[in-house]
Amino acid sequence: MISQWKLKRKISRENIKSKKIQKEIQSHLNLFSFNLNTLKEFKRSEILFILGSGSSICDLNERQWQEIRRNDSLGINHWLIHPHVPNFYTCEVPRLENHREVMMCNLKKRAKDYKNTAFLFKGGSDFDEKFAKTLKEITASGNRSMFIPTYFTVSDESQFIYLLKKYDQITQKMRINMPDALFRKRASVVFSTMLGYDLNFKNIVFCGVDGIAGSGYFYEHPKQRFADGTIIPENTGQKKGAIHKTMDPKLNQLTAEKCLQLINSHLFKKKGVRMWVGTKNSILSKWLPDWKWDL
Repeated sequence: MISQWKLKRKISRENIKSKKIQKEIQSHLNLFSFNLNTLKEFKRSEILFILGSGSSICDLNERQWQEIRRNDSLGINHWLIHPHVPNFYTCEVPRLENHREVMMCNLKKRAKDYKNTAFLFKGGSDFDEKFAKTLKEITASGNRSMFIPTYFTVSDESQFIYLLKKYDQITQKMRINMPDALFRKRASVVFSTMLGYDLNFKNIVFCGVDGIAGSGYFYEHPKQRFADGTIIPENTGQKKGAIHKTMDPKLNQLTAEKCLQLINSHLFKKKGVRMWVGTKNSILSKWLPDWKWDL
C-alpha cells in the first residue's frame, strides 16, 4: 500500500512538472497534445529495432539493413548522422554544449529526410530559446510529425517492479487524463523499450546497445558512412575504456541494463513480448537471445 501511494504521488508530480515544460515547448512550435493512437499510425510491423549508438552498428550487413527497413526502427539522439532513416526517432537536449550545437545542425540538415518519421522530443531543463528556434524551423518547414510527450517515472526499484506488475491497469486509468504520458527512467533505451510496449510491438531487437567497457560509438568507427552534410559529435564525455555511464552500477544501482531486466521479467514475459540482441558485443547478450536474422 505504501509503494502504491508513493508511486501514485511520484507519477502525479512528474507528470505535472513535465506538463509545464511540454506546454512551453508546444507554444513555441504551435503544436498540440497527442495520444498513443496517433503514434500507432507510424507503425507497420510487429518488430521494432532499437538503434543505439554502439560501434556494433557497423557490423550490420546489407541484408540485415534490408530486414530493418522492412520492419520498424527507432533511432536515438545522435542517430541523425546515420544514413538509415527510422520511422521512429527520439531525442533530448544534450547536456554538453558542443553536442547541443552538433544536434541542432543535424536536426536542420535531416529535417526533410525525417518528415515521415514519428519524432519524439523529450523536453527538459536544458531546453532553451536557441534549441526552440531549431525545432521551430523544422516544424515550420512542414514537418508535423513532431510529438512532445509528458512523462512519468519511478523513484526506485521497488516502485518500478510495482509499476511493471500493474502497468496496463495503471496506465489505462492514468491516460484518461494524461493521454500523451510516456514512461522514462535512466536512459533513452529504457524509454524506447517501454514505448515499444505501449505501441504493441511483439519483438524488440536491440542493435548497437553495447554498453560494455571500451565498446565505443558507431560514429567513431572508421568503417562507418554518414548522411551527407551531417556533423560528427566529438568529446562524448564518456571515459575511454570505461563501461557506459548508464550501465555503470557505481553511478546508479538501477542501471539501464537492470531496468531492461526488470521490464523483461515483470512485464514482457507475462505479456508475450520478446527482447532480442541484434548485434554482437552487447552487455545484454549474457541474458538475452540473439535475434534470428532472415538471411
